[in-house]
Amino acid sequence: MVPSGVIAQTRPAGQDVQVFDILVRDPADGLEVTTRLFAPPTRLRGKRGVIFFSHGANSSGTLYDALLKPMAEAGFLVVAPTHVDSETNANRASFTPKMVFDARMRDLKLLTSRHMSLAMRARIPLDQFDGDAQIIAGHSYGALLALYLVGALSATMGAPVGTPPVSLRNFGYRGAIAVSPPGPIPGLLKPEQFDTIGAPILVTTGQKDILPGFVPEWQMRLSAFERAPNLPAYAAILPDVDHYFGGAIGRLTLPGPPQSQSLKTTSSVASLFARGFGLGDRASLRQLNSLVSQPSRLAANLDLRRRN
Repeated sequence: MVPSGVIAQTRPAGQDVQVFDILVRDPADGLEVTTRLFAPPTRLRGKRGVIFFSHGANSSGTLYDALLKPMAEAGFLVVAPTHVDSETNANRASFTPKMVFDARMRDLKLLTSRHMSLAMRARIPLDQFDGDAQIIAGHSYGALLALYLVGALSATMGAPVGTPPVSLRNFGYRGAIAVSPPGPIPGLLKPEQFDTIGAPILVTTGQKDILPGFVPEWQMRLSAFERAPNLPAYAAILPDVDHYFGGAIGRLTLPGPPQSQSLKTTSSVASLFARGFGLGDRASLRQLNSLVSQPSRLAANLDLRRRN
C-alpha cells in the first residue's frame, strides 16, 4: 500500500533504493511542493541521514536520478523538490526572479522542517533515522542556494540594485554539496560573499563546465572552494564534465553522450563527503581524504582538492 500523499512509488531494478513522488503541503498557505524522495536501502547498517537537493534553473527534481540514487544507496534519504521555475510548471512565466528565489527558499525551509515526516513517508524506521544528519545540496542555481544556506552572503535575484547581501545560514546543515555552482556574478555575487561560509563544502565541476556569457571559464565555479574559511572545503574536478554531464542530469534531452562514468565518480565523492560530515562516519572521511593524495584510486582522471 502506498502511503497517503504519495503520487507514485518505484523500486528500480537491481537496486534497493525506493523512489516516491509526493506532494508536500505548506500549512501556512496551502501551497504544494512536488517532491521526489529517494529512500535508502533497508539492508544497510547504521543510521540514515538526509540530503536536501535543489535542482538547476528551469529543471526539475525528477531529472537527477542518476546523481541522487547513489547518495541514497550510501545511506541517505534524498529529498528533491521541483521548484516553481521548472519547465513542468505551466505558470512559471508569472514568477519574477525574486519570486522564484523566495519560492525556492520557502520550499527548502518547508522540507527541512518536515524531515521526520518525510522519513516516515519513505518508510524509514525512525530508530534508524538521524534527523540531525542534514546535508544541503544542489546543481547550478540550486548549488548557489546550498552555499547560501551554509553561510555565503546572499543578494536575492531580482532585489533592487544596491540591496546589501544578507546571511541566510541554516545552522542545521552539517555541510553543502555544490554541483556546478556559479562563480562571481556581476551585480549579484562578489567573490568575498563566499568568505562567510560556515560549514564543510564540496564543489564539483568539470573542464567543459562553461556557459557562454554567464560562466566563460570553468575555474570560476571554484570560487566558493577557494575562499571558504576555516572549515574543510573540497573540489572534485573531472576533465570531460560539462554542465549537464552530457544530458545525464538536469537536461536529459541533450544530444550527449552522457558522461556516465564521471557522474558515477562525482556521486561517489559526494556520498563519501555526506557520510563523513553528515553522519560522522570516520571511515568515509578517511577514504575521502585519501583520495586527495591518490585520486586515481577512484577514477584515473579525478582531480580532488582540499583546503583547510
